Amino acid sequence: MFPTLRRLAGFVGQGLLAVLPLLLTISILAWLAAKAEGLFSVPIKYFLEERYVRGMGIVFGLVVTAFVGAAVNFYIGEKLLALGNYIIEKIPLAKTLFGAIKDMLSLFGGQKKSFNSVVLLTLPGSSQKILGLVTREGFPDMQGFPDDAIAVYVPMSYQLGGFTYIVPRDNVEPVAMSVEEALRFAVTAGITASPHAPVAAVDTDKEK
Repeated sequence: MFPTLRRLAGFVGQGLLAVLPLLLTISILAWLAAKAEGLFSVPIKYFLEERYVRGMGIVFGLVVTAFVGAAVNFYIGEKLLALGNYIIEKIPLAKTLFGAIKDMLSLFGGQKKSFNSVVLLTLPGSSQKILGLVTREGFPDMQGFPDDAIAVYVPMSYQLGGFTYIVPRDNVEPVAMSVEEALRFAVTAGITASPHAPVAAVDTDKEK
């Protein structure tokens, strides 16, 4: 009886692992769609009134998003976006939230090249190695930093956040892993990663 229950519990666990990621993804997409529908349906209902059909708000939101994406490639759109960013960055709390959200979306959208390469960081006085991402190859524009120092960001597992270490270049060694795979590896505590990702090497012999 007990082996049967343990086997059944194992099947339940496997089912949850298979289904939960899909359900969570669908739930997040459905939530975003509902928010878009609620926001963009207001002007459509105003003009179309009884001819409004549910779902038009989502379509209108996609059209507006595509239009904004195209507009920022032109001079006027770029200047308006820069003005909006400038205004938000003058508001104390808003600029912190806005900057964090913008950087995160840009990073996972593949647009922000904040991370130069993936490395294993050996902390001074320790033999332990930590997976990190190089964010700066030097500090020529900042005073008080050693000439051979680099900045390495170490993400935390199963949560957003991490630590930035300023270490000598000799304390890191390149890892054959892309930035995307490294982030996935770190966030999942090493459960998910591809051993065949391309390497983005750090030049440890770079002239000081």
